[in-house]
Amino acid sequence: MRAAGGHFVDLLSINILVDLRISAHPYLYQYVCFVLRASSDDTQAELRTEPKMLEPTAQDNLLVSITRRDWLLQEKQQLQKEIEALQARMSVLDAKDQQLRRELEEQEWVLPWQGCDLMGGLSLGELQEVSKTLQDTLALAEQIPVRAEPPETIRRYW
Repeated sequence: MRAAGGHFVDLLSINILVDLRISAHPYLYQYVCFVLRASSDDTQAELRTEPKMLEPTAQDNLLVSITRRDWLLQEKQQLQKEIEALQARMSVLDAKDQQLRRELEEQEWVLPWQGCDLMGGLSLGELQEVSKTLQDTLALAEQIPVRAEPPETIRRYW
């Protein structure tokens, strides 16, 4: 479109049209459409006359639709960027959560042994030897038969 001075109507004018079309001022929108159409035809006589209430043309509706679609696409892209940033932040927070969970588990394992002097005074080899001895003792204890009945000497007195 060309304005009265021979300048092209820019995207800002189209955005204004979109805003007017969407707004609660349809008469203002129709008037602006009339002025733009009149200026694009370079007919100065029409500008001097009383503007008629014109329905938006198919081209006007198309421009409004295209501009609205472009705006919606930009909004969608912006939201997608925000979602990606939030997902990246969530990944960082998940990793930190797992690290803290591991550290807590380690602390819970260490805490019961804090007051035990035996654990602090033994070397790693000595601790391994104590562990093996305890495992052997447990294995032998499981081999001892456990009777559900009292011994013969006690049964006589019943």
